[in-house]
Amino acid sequence: MTTSTDFDLIIVGAGMVGASLAASLRDQQLNILLVDKCLPKSQFKTEPHLRVSSINLGAIRWLKQQAIWPNLDPARLQPYTRLSAYEQNNCCIDFNASEVNEKQLGVFVENEHLQQAALQQASCQTVTGQINHITPNDSGVEIALDNGDTYRCKLLVGADGGHSYVAKQLKFAEKSWQYRQSCFSVIVEMQQRNEAAFQQTWQLFRPQGPIAFLPLFANYASLIVYDDPAKVQTYQGWNASQVENLLQTLFADRLPQFKVISYAGFKLARRTIQQPYQHNTLLIGDAAHNIHPLAGQGVNLGLRDVAALSHLIKDKLAKQQAWHTLDAFQPYLKERKLDVEATSGAMDITYKLFSNDIPLVKSLRKLALNSLNSVVPLKQTALKFALGLNSPYV
Repeated sequence: MTTSTDFDLIIVGAGMVGASLAASLRDQQLNILLVDKCLPKSQFKTEPHLRVSSINLGAIRWLKQQAIWPNLDPARLQPYTRLSAYEQNNCCIDFNASEVNEKQLGVFVENEHLQQAALQQASCQTVTGQINHITPNDSGVEIALDNGDTYRCKLLVGADGGHSYVAKQLKFAEKSWQYRQSCFSVIVEMQQRNEAAFQQTWQLFRPQGPIAFLPLFANYASLIVYDDPAKVQTYQGWNASQVENLLQTLFADRLPQFKVISYAGFKLARRTIQQPYQHNTLLIGDAAHNIHPLAGQGVNLGLRDVAALSHLIKDKLAKQQAWHTLDAFQPYLKERKLDVEATSGAMDITYKLFSNDIPLVKSLRKLALNSLNSVVPLKQTALKFALGLNSPYV
């Protein structure tokens, strides 16, 4: 027996971004449906999930306002107070929470953990299944699942990631390209935990791509290697012993002994949807924009999409105005375009500046790092931008 139901809002993608949107609108008397191919299991393994994110201070404050953050298990979180970037010639820049009068810069959390916390707060209907078809019409959008069920809504939100089915099905125009690097992500368990070291996250820049240390809960950490896509593909086929030997070489003298728990490689792409709203459909998060994960800004950018969208919908509902039309979304689209362009542009400049050995670029790089380190107001401005503290919603 198939089902056909009407909703105010359908969110495709119940990940961190989509689930957070549903949670933020739970008190708005909207009939909301969350649709995803699968939902996370309720039980966590002892070891961390491979996919982790750095949630910045601005995003944490917004998540607390939505009562999402308290649903997280503190024992699986790792705050950090210091962020450092090094070059092989030991040129370094340090950012400390104390420089902006804060206790921490952010928190490392497993993606699935934050997703579950948001789903716990969202009080809407959820459906698991593959969407087969999306049909816009004058009054909204209709979606059909592979089991034959159909659902209609006034607004469809695509929060279904960088390979968004919604974007492809509705032919949203995009600009995109592949970076000349892939990401190799490895979860390791340290033989011992140095508390001071676990309060710091760092990156070491190399011409072929940076390596990074992301501290996690207990004795776990995520080690990141950016490298040539062909090399990363090779690493993926290695056994744990081979991967451990690689990492021991790359991270020599910087980390205590560790063992490899899990690993995977990911291709990196820069992608921007040119017009995120059309056909009574809005794209948010990675469905609307992919940026280089260099500074962990991707999920924070997506959560700022959610904060702005949630604020707009609440404001329109409070004023009893239309909340799902193109006219209603114009201020949102303008605001988000500026933020996306600024953030993705900053990541691209960093990527290009640190991913080569051209003498002139090396000189510019050293000058930029020294200037940022020595000019306190400039450093504070850059840090507040990275922490999302300029957002009007925190």
